[in-house]
Amino acid sequence: MPATAAGLPTTAATVDVAALPLRERPGRLLRSVAAELEARGALARSAAATSRQILRAALQADAGQQAQLRELSRAADAVRYAPEPPDAATLERASAAGAALLATLREPDAVAQGRP
Repeated sequence: MPATAAGLPTTAATVDVAALPLRERPGRLLRSVAAELEARGALARSAAATSRQILRAALQADAGQQAQLRELSRAADAVRYAPEPPDAATLERASAAGAALLATLREPDAVAQGRP
């Protein structure tokens, strides 16, 4: 699948994320992951789920997905709360991890296999 310079897949679901400034991508991707988990009933519907709530909802995910989600949530939280934003390489890695996780969650067989 083609990818942007940031390594994000160029699907319709992520084109808007790839167009965002780098520091905004982790938060947007985390919100998209939360929406997917909500749609599956793995996360209670909430206007403002915290990173911890999202991580807890993904406990059924495999280790790779959990690692992707941890990396994404750490970067999103750091952008929002840390005195200094993460460096570009950290944001790129977190964005790529988040995009990969989101793509996995959106696979048609993800629900059938019981993945959150």
